[in-house]
Amino acid sequence: MAEFFDEDFADLEGEDDEDLFSPGAGAVEGAAQSADSQGARDADQIAAGLRNVGFRDGLDKGKETRLQDGFDAGYRSGMAKGFDLGVARGGLSTLLEVLARDGGGGGGGEGDAALAADARALLERLDA
Repeated sequence: MAEFFDEDFADLEGEDDEDLFSPGAGAVEGAAQSADSQGARDADQIAAGLRNVGFRDGLDKGKETRLQDGFDAGYRSGMAKGFDLGVARGGLSTLLEVLARDGGGGGGGEGDAALAADARALLERLDA
């Protein structure tokens, strides 16, 4: 009689002696595969987002570097020209002061007046 029960219920136990009331390995594997595929999608989205952020950061850094290089070059050029203009302006102002003094070394009369007029005109152009 024991053989009867063993034979009749052998097919209910499953191939690997699985418990019929527990979730089968297939259900667990399916859930694991679903979680793995969701994790892979999440990882892909995060990687794409990081690539985009890195790309934008690289562009921003390149723009900053390029702007800074341009500023530095312009500053050097402008500084040199500004210094030269300052020297010229100082020289013209000194010349006008010397010509304005009585007997200030020129002694040329009309020539000094013409020179002073030219110096004033140049100063006005530099100030504009």
